[in-house]
Amino acid sequence: MQKTTLILVLIALGLGGYVYFYEIKSTSQEKVAGNSQQNLFSFTEDQVQRLTIEKEKQIFEFIRLETSDTSWRMKKPEGAPAKESSIVFLLDLLSSESSSRTFEIQRDQLEEYGFKTPLATIEVELDDNTKHRVVLGKTTLNDKQIYARIDPDQNQSNIDIHILPIDFKNAVNRSLSEWKQQPEAETKAEKNNQTEPKKSSSEKQE
Repeated sequence: MQKTTLILVLIALGLGGYVYFYEIKSTSQEKVAGNSQQNLFSFTEDQVQRLTIEKEKQIFEFIRLETSDTSWRMKKPEGAPAKESSIVFLLDLLSSESSSRTFEIQRDQLEEYGFKTPLATIEVELDDNTKHRVVLGKTTLNDKQIYARIDPDQNQSNIDIHILPIDFKNAVNRSLSEWKQQPEAETKAEKNNQTEPKKSSSEKQE
């Protein structure tokens, strides 16, 4: 009887030790964000003066215009009026979204989360010359969210990884034409084609 009791005590101690070790490890490896409702950044959309997106060895750079019919202009890879809706969509995410969860990894784990070759690096420059960066890694297993680094510090050994909405991936996965404003002449031609009634055969003969 005593032997059985001793075995049960040892099993209980073993299970308790395992649970304790697991909880301690989880706490150090993964920090569920207690402030998950806080925005990623404290700036507002209208404070952003310059937006740069580096993706697949291509750089898209946009600047805010003070006096113009369009608020943004593309500087790279070519000079052209920018499609404002594409810019505003991304800036709205940066200024209003929050991280659903944050956890910590070691530097040698970066490749596991897609940061050896990031999907994209987003940089904004504010009106006070402050700069902020978001580096997008790969998507989560369910493809509904994406891993990201916020204002990464290259000297840190422990690295915070944020889980962001998949909208961030959609916001940067655009072709060159989707970043450029459609020429006004083309827009008018399209509208005319849609609204102008077709001529009858008798009208054509006249």
